[in-house]
Amino acid sequence: MLANYLSYSGNEVILVVDQGGKMNVTDFPPHPNLKILSWPNPRPVKIQDYWFFLQLCKAFKPSVVISQFSSNTIALLVSNFFPKTSFFVYWHTMQDQLITDLKTSHFVYKLLMFRKSLVFRMSNFRFLTNSNALKNEISNLFPFYKKDILVLNYLMPDPASFVQIKSRDERSYSISFVSRLDKSKGHRGFIKALAVVLNDFPGLKLKIVGSGPQLSQLKELVSDLSINESVVFLGECDYQTVLSTMATSLIHVSNSKQEAFGMVNVEAISLGTPILANRVGGIKDILQPSLNGEFIDVTNPEDLRVKIKKILSHDNWTKYSESSRKIFLSRFCANSGNFEQQVQLFIKTS
Repeated sequence: MLANYLSYSGNEVILVVDQGGKMNVTDFPPHPNLKILSWPNPRPVKIQDYWFFLQLCKAFKPSVVISQFSSNTIALLVSNFFPKTSFFVYWHTMQDQLITDLKTSHFVYKLLMFRKSLVFRMSNFRFLTNSNALKNEISNLFPFYKKDILVLNYLMPDPASFVQIKSRDERSYSISFVSRLDKSKGHRGFIKALAVVLNDFPGLKLKIVGSGPQLSQLKELVSDLSINESVVFLGECDYQTVLSTMATSLIHVSNSKQEAFGMVNVEAISLGTPILANRVGGIKDILQPSLNGEFIDVTNPEDLRVKIKKILSHDNWTKYSESSRKIFLSRFCANSGNFEQQVQLFIKTS
């Protein structure tokens, strides 16, 4: 979206995407002048990718380069040849979350972090991230890095373009929980706390959207707690169904043990759905208590009971819903005003 905005503003932009990367070009068609290229390999970590990007920068002579994920190493190795170009590393995952869902050994993780540190020390770049919590973590991870870290809110197209915002009476008596089913997302803790308070909310249902390695364990937990009729596993759903589930729920919950940002929370408030969330990471940049939701502590079911009751109150829910929508539009919506604010930040720091 930022690449499109910059193209519409008259800038020459090249977007380099992963092979097979999914891009929604139907609902959000790229600007005719936006050039879209692919890395030579599925993950840009090989010598062919380095050579490809080096040659691209030589031909294009960019003023600004923004990299993320595995392309960071390639971009920064190339950065030493272009001292007049401003290189930004977009860092948007909390390390606790990576470690919790680690698919490799801790030794390999430490080795990769050591390699990153070496590359960072050799390169001239700026860190770019999406939350103040992640900004603080980067400072602790790489204490040798002395420059200011640029924090930009993640901007998204307005989900209300796809799904109608509904009033309280048009919604089901339910809470939605949209997330992959991994340990770091905290489904287990929330389900156990909800089971304690369900008697206070007769008929309330929890709708869980997503798939992952925790599915069978979570279903077993729901059965052991005898709350099968109150918890619905919807599985992996398309984007339209995800939005519809949130738009027809009275509350959306996020109980991540750590979260760099929490995009699903932004999607929820965009639809006027108040959020309940664990007070961690970048979620603290999204949730404003008594306005668009409440922080919860699932180790204390009484806290959950109080917060659900507060939001579901007829006198309160509409206020939460309207504030949620306003906060989304002013801070997280991919509109010209928000994009222009970000562009001006780039200009000041480049």
